[in-house]
Amino acid sequence: MAIRIILAEDVPNLGVIGDIVQVKPGYARNFLLPQKKAILADSQESREFKHHLQHLEKKRKAAVMDAQDKVARLKSLNIEVLKKAGPGGRLFGSVTIPELIQVFAQNGFTLERRSIILQQPIKTIGNHTIDVRLHTEVKTAVIVKVKADGEIPVASAPVSEAPVEEPVDDYYDDEADE
Repeated sequence: MAIRIILAEDVPNLGVIGDIVQVKPGYARNFLLPQKKAILADSQESREFKHHLQHLEKKRKAAVMDAQDKVARLKSLNIEVLKKAGPGGRLFGSVTIPELIQVFAQNGFTLERRSIILQQPIKTIGNHTIDVRLHTEVKTAVIVKVKADGEIPVASAPVSEAPVEEPVDDYYDDEADE
């Protein structure tokens, strides 16, 4: 059985402010209602909430506008990450989301972990495009330049090996002589 609720704020993968959705009772009772992210659609509060919905809609629009302003500032940034790299431009490890959060913080942007979306791990030097979600309705692509920290070692030519003689097992050779 599902419970009808009205969202009091944007909830990822569920809806935006004012949406009437059906969720499982445990999700509503244990997460959405205690966190004040939603109210029951059948209660007296919901009637009052509908009156406040206009105010919340203005608040949501202001948040979207703020996120769009941040998008313009993000596009103008030059994001660079320095990592140790081996031959061929392969990184030792990969660029992680916490590292990206730290680089954005150094450039004046406070982002949450779930705001940065990596399609695949960054494991090579060069320009990589990552998605940054600043609001449920505002998402942008940012180019991150990954550079080698220090010099990239040159791959050495393989050393030719002399043929190695196989060890002789004396035990079996002695039996053959007898």
